[in-house]
Amino acid sequence: MPSDSSLESVHNCIKCGLCLAACPIYRQVLEETASPRGKVQLLKGLRQDRLEPSPYLEEIASRCLLCHSCAAVCPSGMEVGHLIVGLRSEMVKSFGLEWKKRLAFRHLLSPGGRFGTAIQGARILTPLMPPWIKVAGISLSHLPPLPTTPLHRQYPEKIAPPGGRVRASVAFFPGCMIDYVYPEIGSSLISLLQALGIEVIIPRDLACCGTPLFISGEEEILARNLQHNLEKLGSLPAKIVLTACASCGHTLKKEYPYLMREWGKDSSLAEEVGAKIQDVSVFLQREEGLGEMLGPLPTTLTYHDPCHLAKAEGVRTEPRQLLRSIPELNFVEMAEADACCGGGGSFQFYFPQTSQAIASLKLNHIREVGADIVATGCPACRFRLSTALDREDSGIRVVHTVQILDEARGRRKR
Repeated sequence: MPSDSSLESVHNCIKCGLCLAACPIYRQVLEETASPRGKVQLLKGLRQDRLEPSPYLEEIASRCLLCHSCAAVCPSGMEVGHLIVGLRSEMVKSFGLEWKKRLAFRHLLSPGGRFGTAIQGARILTPLMPPWIKVAGISLSHLPPLPTTPLHRQYPEKIAPPGGRVRASVAFFPGCMIDYVYPEIGSSLISLLQALGIEVIIPRDLACCGTPLFISGEEEILARNLQHNLEKLGSLPAKIVLTACASCGHTLKKEYPYLMREWGKDSSLAEEVGAKIQDVSVFLQREEGLGEMLGPLPTTLTYHDPCHLAKAEGVRTEPRQLLRSIPELNFVEMAEADACCGGGGSFQFYFPQTSQAIASLKLNHIREVGADIVATGCPACRFRLSTALDREDSGIRVVHTVQILDEARGRRKR
């Protein structure tokens, strides 16, 4: 978590208020405590012993999407997200993690955890639940159907292209959402890479990237996940590790080195692994042969920028260039394409009304451009947008960028 010296950056806040207009939560509730500026001042008061940790302060700290919108406009260049994680960490030190997160982190998301077992249990039990039960205000009938087999069990560790002619080799870090909830995203990615003559390595026994732990202020299990993944990824011969999840990619690339430095540990391995991490859209955009493989897809599509991909990593043009390369595809930009969808990990479950209000703004922009399909570069965004659209029976599909590219490739083969 942020070190004491890093937390001293709270004094850099000039209280200008530019972050208020950028913050999707503040724009909904119009409360100073919901704003980035307000949270920074509360952390400052906590560090100056003018405030005491309290359940109310803990709730305020949790009311943040960590979407990087505030950091993008801060004239002082503050990493406000790190400060809010620091505030949450202070609350964890005072009150501990709530029991639900403690059980989930310890038994499901830690190295060797049983997240896959939990998903299979949910797959079996969900159809048996009464229809009035909701998750984050979402009817169970609108939740995505859970797969019977995770991605890593559908493929061998090394997946060679057809014919065995290997032009290049990359590793793929699927992350929890793609591995256990949306394996079809991973299958599309693998299909595209195979067509390009690229061998794909899916390392076995990877742990959760740690994003849920990091943003919750949990440190002990996070450190174990980080070290476990660094050893696995650092030992790979592949020079490129692809991600198709914006949050996984950002955490592996930027937060791992940051955390090692903050903990006063040698960050060289984290820096080495971070240099290998590459979003799949960046990789595919550089592959000259991809465009020749795409067939016509006569539909209207718009693109939603994941916060961790656009604001945190600066990846905006590559997915758009890929989508525009599809013949007969009518690509249309929606207003505020990079506005947060309102997911924010567990935020949507703890604050469903605010999350739905933020998602509704995005849905309005999608409808305004008449899109049949929404593409995005993050499975978590796909979950938030698809559940919101399904509530309205809109008929609008939400897919990952690689899925629509793979669909277009299938049209070419016919």
